Amino acid sequence: MTGFTHDQTVMTTSSTLDLISHEKANVKVEPGCAWTYLLHDGERVGIAYSGPSKFAIDAITETCTGAVGRSVSGSLKGIQIYIGKTAIENVSGSASDNVLKACGYADAPAFLHAVDDAIEHRLNGGRKVRIAKQNDAILLAQSEQGKPITLLVRPSGIVFMKDSNVFVEEDGRTVSLGKSGVAIRNKDGRSIVLAGDGIMGLDELGRIGPMVDRAMGMICGPSSHRMFRDLHHMSDQSPCCDEDDEPDHT
Repeated sequence: MTGFTHDQTVMTTSSTLDLISHEKANVKVEPGCAWTYLLHDGERVGIAYSGPSKFAIDAITETCTGAVGRSVSGSLKGIQIYIGKTAIENVSGSASDNVLKACGYADAPAFLHAVDDAIEHRLNGGRKVRIAKQNDAILLAQSEQGKPITLLVRPSGIVFMKDSNVFVEEDGRTVSLGKSGVAIRNKDGRSIVLAGDGIMGLDELGRIGPMVDRAMGMICGPSSHRMFRDLHHMSDQSPCCDEDDEPDHT
């Protein structure tokens, strides 16, 4: 999806609003956020905003070895791109120069110029974004430290990406990828953990491909599974042990 633009009217929030509200993810905009409508083919498809905003993600996977991952929360900084439904106009009014200066912009043209740059970098000239279902919501954001954050929310689950961490949950299936390894949990509760000290849950190893395909398919195309398939291929050739077995040192 390319050809994103923005509206010329700049608004500001007067009260707190849950931009994204999900069992595993929450994104709030607080009073004093400057925003404008995001357009595609002349239609409103979301907003671009800046100002006080916070996020919280429950990126924990319960596995055969215990909980893997962690909850992640913090503040957002700079221009955030949100694609999806919103009722933000119900808690907003016209943005004053004082509000814009508090957000870090001299005036409305300066804010809209920053929005232009964000749209070009993250949408038109960068990653390709497609909303397949009406109830999807996508957030392309930056943390307070300037780290990119990607969040996709559907009624059936979420995808969260920050730094080298990826967390996917859909219909009870979970994939968690981080520096410590990979954890995959099927909807029936069975799991497999691939870490530096071996592989736990070997009975699920033969099903790792379909499990990842189903979970990652909610955001990625078929080619995006390559890194997981490579990992699966590598694991077939690596020494490992089940949690009930000790490695053979003879």
